[in-house]
Amino acid sequence: MANLFTNTNSTEFWQHVVTEATANLETKEQIHLATSGGSAANTLDYLPKEFLRKSIVYLVDDRFVPEAHVDSNIALVRGKLPESSPLHSFPITASRKESVTLYQATLKQRLRNAGYLFDLTILGIGPDGHFASIFPHSNAVKIIDTLTTTSETDVFAIPERVTLTIPAILSSKKIIVILIGSTKANILTTLQKPETSIADFPAKVLYDAPNVHIFWLNA
Repeated sequence: MANLFTNTNSTEFWQHVVTEATANLETKEQIHLATSGGSAANTLDYLPKEFLRKSIVYLVDDRFVPEAHVDSNIALVRGKLPESSPLHSFPITASRKESVTLYQATLKQRLRNAGYLFDLTILGIGPDGHFASIFPHSNAVKIIDTLTTTSETDVFAIPERVTLTIPAILSSKKIIVILIGSTKANILTTLQKPETSIADFPAKVLYDAPNVHIFWLNA
């Protein structure tokens, strides 16, 4: 089961997040860090610059739009990193299928070299229980034999997505989940119900995992 931490003080909240995120990683010469967009990506603003300078960063998911698009996670994350930090992401190609295939090749190489994908993964959870671009009752919820896949949503403005799969995300040694705002209380309530299914609420798989740390700023 995930570890849950709550706070109402923003400064203390981010201090706690940074302490947990960097624990046991400070002495590593190189850190493999994966992040989603939104509140998850905002965590990069609080991580020590030295920590980011020695990080190789990977995108967890993205909207299938050009990098210059205002809703691109590539642009969002790149803007928060030191220039020296490498960033691996889903390449924007002619098709999403090609994009996920190319990115999977990068990840498979990492897996062959290290035996695991990421030292740290940073995620958020949407009101409907999606994380990364794994939406309720989507095909992405069911994928277990690949590291990347395409995904769709009819809830948000940009329906076409590319995402890491649940097995790829759970391969991380440590997962930090960021929840901001009092409205996130409903997410925690749903996560904690034993009867909640992964199909209905994909983030349930995170709550059931021991290497996950959920941080909620209740403000």
